[in-house]
Amino acid sequence: RVRTRHRLGERYLLFVGLLSTRKNVVALIEAFEMLAPTRPELHLVLAGARSHGVEAVDDRLARSPVRERIVTPGFVPSEDLPALYSGAAAFVFPTRDEGFGLPVLEALACGTAVVASDLPVLREVGGPHPRWCEPGSPEALARALRDCLAAEPDPVEVERRRDWAARFRWNETARQT
Repeated sequence: RVRTRHRLGERYLLFVGLLSTRKNVVALIEAFEMLAPTRPELHLVLAGARSHGVEAVDDRLARSPVRERIVTPGFVPSEDLPALYSGAAAFVFPTRDEGFGLPVLEALACGTAVVASDLPVLREVGGPHPRWCEPGSPEALARALRDCLAAEPDPVEVERRRDWAARFRWNETARQT
């Protein structure tokens, strides 16, 4: 139902966060364009509110040769997020700067594969589970996504992701922070 409501294809990459230059959404669009010719079934979902620097995102979207395969549902209600994360081929978080990385944790809680910028805060939240890439490099992001999509689905790894995320309980995380 959620996929239908947001007009999503069967197979998609998911980004959840502010549509802004800080979140590096332009590099994600460029990386997706590199993957698109060999992955005609794949779509990109950019879920989030518009924010600082969104004009650069709008401009890149308008010029994208695969624009028809990029879905921008805007802000997505929290009750839809578990289904979006769970249905994604991978969650992608190419942010340049982050305070905590809650979307990475949410994706792992759903058992979803994650590709993220190699930032200390995201390593702390994601542990050994994400595929890491150099922040700001569409080529590195495309390589990490290609590797992620080529990997065989592994039910054991899905459970490991969920178990990792389950360690982050509100009270304990607040205490450690």
